[in-house]
Amino acid sequence: MKIKNLALFSLGVLFFASCSDDLSTLGSSVRPSGEDLDIKSSTMTLESRTFKSDSVYARTSVPLLGEIVDKFYGTIRSDYAGQFYVEPKFNLDIATDDSTYFCISKDHPYGYKDSLVNNALDSIVLSIYYNGYIGDSLTPMTVTAYELEKKLPKNFYSNMDIEKYIPSKKELGKKTYTGIDMTISDSIKNTSSYVPYVDIKLSNEFAKRFYKAITETPEVFNDQESFQEFFQGVYLKNTQGNGTIIKVIRTDITMFYRTYHNLAPGGAPLVGASGKDSSYVANRVKYIGISPDVVQVNSVRYTNEQENEDKIMNCDSATYVTSPAGYFTEIDIPVGKIAKERNSFDADKRFVNGISLNVQAYKPVADIFYSTPPSYMLLVRRDKMNEFFEQNSIPDSKESFAASYASDSTSGYWRYNFGNINRLVIEYVKKEHGDNYDEVPEDAVIKMAMVPVSATINSYGYFTKMTNFFSPSGVVLKSGKNPQETTIIYTLQNKNDN
Repeated sequence: MKIKNLALFSLGVLFFASCSDDLSTLGSSVRPSGEDLDIKSSTMTLESRTFKSDSVYARTSVPLLGEIVDKFYGTIRSDYAGQFYVEPKFNLDIATDDSTYFCISKDHPYGYKDSLVNNALDSIVLSIYYNGYIGDSLTPMTVTAYELEKKLPKNFYSNMDIEKYIPSKKELGKKTYTGIDMTISDSIKNTSSYVPYVDIKLSNEFAKRFYKAITETPEVFNDQESFQEFFQGVYLKNTQGNGTIIKVIRTDITMFYRTYHNLAPGGAPLVGASGKDSSYVANRVKYIGISPDVVQVNSVRYTNEQENEDKIMNCDSATYVTSPAGYFTEIDIPVGKIAKERNSFDADKRFVNGISLNVQAYKPVADIFYSTPPSYMLLVRRDKMNEFFEQNSIPDSKESFAASYASDSTSGYWRYNFGNINRLVIEYVKKEHGDNYDEVPEDAVIKMAMVPVSATINSYGYFTKMTNFFSPSGVVLKSGKNPQETTIIYTLQNKNDN
């Protein structure tokens, strides 16, 4: 495909920044001692390509819900499922420091019992809280809650078929909503405490089943495992609408009930101001929610027009990275060529002291949903990409590296600077060829994948957590006739050095 076919992306002139600053102090840990040193450097072009990623490791605390269509990248549909965490010995019992006591357990230490109004839960509501949306704020969307009938696996990917976990398709409730809730006043929306949400009233049968378990078989709430056997969780599926995806930050189930009180602490009758027996009704709630202690999975599915798919996969001047999943970029690190060049120098001791990888990107396009580049990018050996996320790894600067997105429209650069990746080559040669660079085939390459990630960084600037990025984003990178480049620096120790 010719570059003129990429007019959609407004490809501009790119600025390749000097890598000398990146390498000036790097590699000191492997630099030879002695003052009689020579420094050699060269620049190599890198081959790269787009590859399709149908799924990513899908354990996330911020799932997506909804469906949108991007005019170039296609349609993304996203649903999620999760288990609910319950505190051990969960019950409706109320015991506070004032006179609002309510006891339903037969063996409660207070030894007395007030009344549950109607001897039932009034209702159960599932609430989906979100902190943003992508797409049209006023498109009507419908979410349906189904009860899971099978236990979710611990490891799963975003293309997993959650439908097989709801064979009976037990519908608990549904709700139509919009990205911006027009029923909420602006004065409330503008408060710092406001968080948008979607409420789904669950079925009366579900409420009755929970109440029956609480009153007749409280042992199902003894621990998480017992509770999981009683209630596997919910599957929240977008069942109608196209145009909005919300970013979910919390999912709760709230039980609403009322208690009738006529006893004071110790069991004596309540006495009002008039000195006569008194009573009152109190509104109560109990919560259970999806938390990091239990499993939550985001199911993401893509469809695209074949014409656009062909353009993305066969472009001769760019590669693509999108999230969640979709398209990733593979880059070849030419370890064979580096080894050959290193061996060509006349020296007894040679060190690959610096390999700078500064990946250049094209300017984002404003009218595409996926035009926002991910803030962080992981560079990881492609054959270890899945293992990295399954094992909750962080970049080790040997087989995995990370970079943040940087741009300057004035200077005309957009890039991910991975810095010095020399340990990648050093460790590869050590592992595959016993540190013997002469045995490295000239055509040997290390295939690396570029994957969007969410990153947690501590106050010292170190990565402490890294997961797949679960938000629609995308970036277009140089490739083909506009290739990526790497600068290699070799430190040579002369023969007369000891």
